[in-house]
Amino acid sequence: MSKKLTYLFLGMIAALLLALPVNAQMSQGMSRAEIKAQLLQKKQAPGLLKKEFKQNADFKKQNPRLFQHMRKQPSVKSLMKMKSAPRLILPAKSNARIDANRFILKNSNTKAIASFAYYPEMGDYDYPFVASFNIGSVANYTPLAEFYYEFNGGAAIQDDVYYGVNYDFTYASLGLIFIDLYRFDAETWEYLGSQDISDDFSFIADATAIANDGTVYGSFWAADASGNELGIVDYSVPSRSTIGQLVNTYAAMGITKDGQLYGVATDGNLYKIDKSTAQETLVGPTGVTIANSQGQYYYQTGEIDQTDDTFYWLGVDINTGSMALYTVDLNTGAATKLEELGDYSIMSMFFEMPAANDGAPAKVTDITPLFENGSTTGTINFTAPTETYAGGELSGALTYTILCGEQTLATGNTSAGEKVTAEVTLPEGMQTIVVITSNDQGDSPKAKAIFWVGFDTPTAPANVSFVMDGNTANVSWTAPAMG
Repeated sequence: MSKKLTYLFLGMIAALLLALPVNAQMSQGMSRAEIKAQLLQKKQAPGLLKKEFKQNADFKKQNPRLFQHMRKQPSVKSLMKMKSAPRLILPAKSNARIDANRFILKNSNTKAIASFAYYPEMGDYDYPFVASFNIGSVANYTPLAEFYYEFNGGAAIQDDVYYGVNYDFTYASLGLIFIDLYRFDAETWEYLGSQDISDDFSFIADATAIANDGTVYGSFWAADASGNELGIVDYSVPSRSTIGQLVNTYAAMGITKDGQLYGVATDGNLYKIDKSTAQETLVGPTGVTIANSQGQYYYQTGEIDQTDDTFYWLGVDINTGSMALYTVDLNTGAATKLEELGDYSIMSMFFEMPAANDGAPAKVTDITPLFENGSTTGTINFTAPTETYAGGELSGALTYTILCGEQTLATGNTSAGEKVTAEVTLPEGMQTIVVITSNDQGDSPKAKAIFWVGFDTPTAPANVSFVMDGNTANVSWTAPAMG
């Protein structure tokens, strides 16, 4: 390796380490500055070189589980793009170099969301990103959030928040292990923050499946990375429970609308999995070779479209390294290739659940909170919907529920188009309330309102002026209009 490339590579490692949170795995007690210095040439920071990393040369042999996944790699330059804060790109990029035509599936309008880690035309200044696409319509393809890290450890939307797990064992032999849970607003795709969960491998999922009630099942790692477990994760807490031990490692999972869990294992077979006991029952071979002789396989993903219980699998044949779009027969296990995608790395795909049943009410409108004179008791006013979620005419009796977090503030009866006023009491401060109406077909989508309750602290006055007129001081200002 040339000296120029050596400096480039060392600089890339330093930038990467500085951008990532340093966690409790750093048992050697080195500061971030010392890490940076250790990874740069000695002449660049001679005063900080006080400790040496103790690299375990046999680490990979001793911990094969940590290096089971394989992925396509971008260039060295693209790994040096770390900055001080996440970057969000909301508009659909006309120059996005992802060929959305590759994701056309005939006779389907179900929207999928996935984490794109690599694609053939990935440039030096392109990041991984989350994207949604109607798999039956290219025109509905939308990039949602561009971010530094792919979500290789599982992802889901819960309570209008997108959660994604990223893990990085690149420097595990140096004692650096990074596992983080990232959050985005699933409506605006605003970055909401992250949580370091590096002390617990059990949040890493090789594959997940989301039931129609929102429960997220998955093939998770054991807390000490010693094996595989069928579990349920609630990213909002976060918490993860264990149902039972799994014999197989799963590259993709899906669950039918009736709640039957399936998984494509790295041995190339489809299994039916009991979501109460974790018992695995062989269905049959997919016909695709997923893992090599060491058990390593490329990142891939899948999910069952619960509108028709079709199992879609973005799989990678280990012999070619090429990702392809398959359907998997739930009766035989046989995989049918729909299209060869090529040099892609896509992970953590799931299908976006409809916000309501077709016959359920549409979302309420005109939510207006009214709390006068700093009172913490006031009214929530709204108009009940006149249409069903599918756009038909809404008729019959409705009920409504007003929530603040887990607390039910008010319930009552209403009818289509009726204006409702409900008295509620809330604590002082910024509050978020949700209004839902229901009929015999189900609940409406949630309608939200965010507002301040009680007396607010005013913002600073503007245009402050102090003028002396002899022995008189004249002070003037513009009174604040907001808190």
